[in-house]
Amino acid sequence: TSLWQVITDDGPVLSFNTYNKCMHAFSNPEDVPFTGTDDDPNDEQGVGVGGDYEFIIVDAPEDASYMMLKGKKRGTYNLLTPVEEGVEYESYLQDIIDFNNMYFPADAPTYDLVYFGEDIYKMEGANDGIPNIYPFDGDPVANESFNPFLITKRGEDYYLRFRDAQEVGEDKVQDFRYDKEKDAFVSVENANYYITGNKAADFFYSTIIGEITHSWTFSATSTTMSDEFATLYNNIVADFASIDYTLKAMSFQYNNEKLTFRVTCTYREKQGTRWVQKTANYNYTFKAEQNGDNVVFTYEGTDNAGQLVINKFPSVNTIVQTIANEYTITPAVTSLNLKYLRFTNTANDKIWFDAEYK
Repeated sequence: TSLWQVITDDGPVLSFNTYNKCMHAFSNPEDVPFTGTDDDPNDEQGVGVGGDYEFIIVDAPEDASYMMLKGKKRGTYNLLTPVEEGVEYESYLQDIIDFNNMYFPADAPTYDLVYFGEDIYKMEGANDGIPNIYPFDGDPVANESFNPFLITKRGEDYYLRFRDAQEVGEDKVQDFRYDKEKDAFVSVENANYYITGNKAADFFYSTIIGEITHSWTFSATSTTMSDEFATLYNNIVADFASIDYTLKAMSFQYNNEKLTFRVTCTYREKQGTRWVQKTANYNYTFKAEQNGDNVVFTYEGTDNAGQLVINKFPSVNTIVQTIANEYTITPAVTSLNLKYLRFTNTANDKIWFDAEYK
């Protein structure tokens, strides 16, 4: 906290004229110690991080619905909106944090798509609020352009506002409202400008054919599967239980050299009065091919260990044969967060399951 006052200086100016540990951390003209290297110290002395502590009041309507400020020294515009009456500030901030974590997760390395009219851009690294936005076919380094933004909430709507207006030709856009039906942030200035996620099938396929492949997991306790698929899965759980094993999870990881899916079962084995957690890996060979928004899994066999499991537990063979089909891949929650994907059998839409990226 600190003192503040409105002074007359080049019009009405809001000044935080005593030390404020939040405001002055950005406005103090000191070197930023954690930037640069020994060879290139990147000295910011005299500039700091380029913030302000005094702001020209550009607009402040009588209904107090918002206030537009402009940094006196740096010229950065800041839109202030009041927290709604009855809403606790801490709750509001947690709501914003939860929304940001869901729609811009740090642990799903995919990109978002920015549509500026007919032009398409990639937006990478949005989880930290400073994404790199560059032409879709461009190089992320040669064409890098970092564009800070903040998420706010007004009523029931969430907004994404870039610090600086995005200019495309003669158009300028800065504020985007999240449209749940379209699953996109749509510009409030021009509806032809919007931000959405990458295609789910493209992202999934890239994770199983790249140099570094990843696993997709569903849990024995998961509720994110259809009743028909849950029945198939629970049959495996029951088979494990028949020999005093408790199946906890199954994961599928594609080996792009051997063209196999390694199925990892995590289970607990009863040893006397104790339960010991163990894992076992089984290789089932599938051919995976992308077909537009779908992926086709073709089963081609297994190794000796995998065959022994099939012989012992017919339920495993049933689910393997069920997976060996064509599946439509869609976001389980939102295209902006492809950590969770839904796989729906194209021949029977009552067979579907959600999987989590690991």
